[in-house]
Amino acid sequence: MLKEVVHSNAKQDSEKRVYKASKILQYKAGFGEIDHKHIDAAQNVIDQVQFEPIALKILKELEDLIHQHNGEDVECRELIDELAAPVMQLKASASMFGYPIVSKLTNIMFSFLNQITVMDKVALQIIDGHHKTLVGIVNNKIKDDTNDYAIQLERELYAACERYMLKNENNFVM
Repeated sequence: MLKEVVHSNAKQDSEKRVYKASKILQYKAGFGEIDHKHIDAAQNVIDQVQFEPIALKILKELEDLIHQHNGEDVECRELIDELAAPVMQLKASASMFGYPIVSKLTNIMFSFLNQITVMDKVALQIIDGHHKTLVGIVNNKIKDDTNDYAIQLERELYAACERYMLKNENNFVM
């Protein structure tokens, strides 16, 4: 059941407006449960698709964007958003195709890109290292996110982003 959304105006906290949620999407999608036949059919299609060529195409796009940037400090949201787009595409599809390690790593990178305000040489190196790691993971069909190697990769990427954030506090939206 869709819930009502309460909107509070910061200038007039005493006045609250209630907006009823639109039911248009619910009417379009329908009500009730989805038949298990349809779920199984969709899963069969997903199981037949090879994720690796899709992922490598997206990673090539990311690589091209990295190489287009010349390493000078740029305060440009469009550039950062361009770099975030392929990362988001990988994040969205990796879990569905059974690559939870790719999903976890892209989640860290996507968070990093969403907080950064200036793209500099060091930030680009972190993104490039992330890219190269993902290429290796996809080429070697590493799917498991629970082994020591995967856990270490996740920790290292997170730590690199954290170190960068601590050294470049002015380059981030907090």
